[in-house]
Amino acid sequence: MREHFMKQSSFLRVNSIETLSTKDGDGIRFVVFLQGCPLACIYCHNIETWCAKGGELYEVEDLVKQVMRYKSYFGDKGGVTISGGEPMMQDLVPFLTRLKEEGINVAIDTSGVILDKKVIELVDHIILDLKFATEEEYKKYTGGRLKDVLRFLDACDGKRLWVRIVVIPGINDSIEAMDGYLAVLQGKTIERIDLLPFHTLGFDKYQKLGKKNLLENTPAMCMKELAKLQKYIVE
Repeated sequence: MREHFMKQSSFLRVNSIETLSTKDGDGIRFVVFLQGCPLACIYCHNIETWCAKGGELYEVEDLVKQVMRYKSYFGDKGGVTISGGEPMMQDLVPFLTRLKEEGINVAIDTSGVILDKKVIELVDHIILDLKFATEEEYKKYTGGRLKDVLRFLDACDGKRLWVRIVVIPGINDSIEAMDGYLAVLQGKTIERIDLLPFHTLGFDKYQKLGKKNLLENTPAMCMKELAKLQKYIVE
C-alpha cells in the first residue's frame, strides 16, 4: 500500500472540486476530491488521484472560505462531501472541525481501508465504497484487504451509512456475488445500498498516464442487468 501523507494540519492536497453536486450525498453538495489513494482498483476511472504528490495544496481556511460561498445552496440536507482518491490518507480533522464550527453537514466517501475514529466521529454521513466481498478478490482487484474494511464498518456503528458497489461484467455481476456482499453487510445498519455500473469513460487516462488497463476489453455494465441485481440486493 502507498504511504500516507505526512500530517499537515493546515493543508489538504486537492485533486479537484465540484461545487453543486447532487450525486454525492443528500441535497446539493460541495465535493472536495482529495489526492492520493492506497488502492489500485482494477476498475478505477480516476487514476490521476492515486499519486500522493499530485493535485494542488490548499490551506484549510481557504478551502472553508470557498465552501461558505455556497452555504446558501445547501438548505437543510446539503453540505460538503469529502471524496478522493482515498480522503482518509490525509489529516481531515482540522478541516472537519472548521466545517462543523460553521454548521456545515459533512459526508465522507471512502473505501474504508483506513480507519480514523476521530474522522468518523466528526462526519454526519458515511458513503462506503465496498469493493469486493472476499479477501481474495480484494487483494487481486484492489491490492487492499477486506479485513480493514470490516474493521472500518464496525467503527461506523450509529452513523448514517450508505454502501456503494461497482458492478463489473464477468467479475461481480451475479446473484452469487450479491449474496457475498450481503453476507459482509449482515447485521449492519445501512440506510441504502446502491449498485453502480462499470463504464468505459476514463479509459483514455490509462494511456495518457502510461498505465495498463486490465479491463480494456470489458464492456460497460448492462443497465437492465444492473437493475435486476439492484432489486435483488435491496429486497
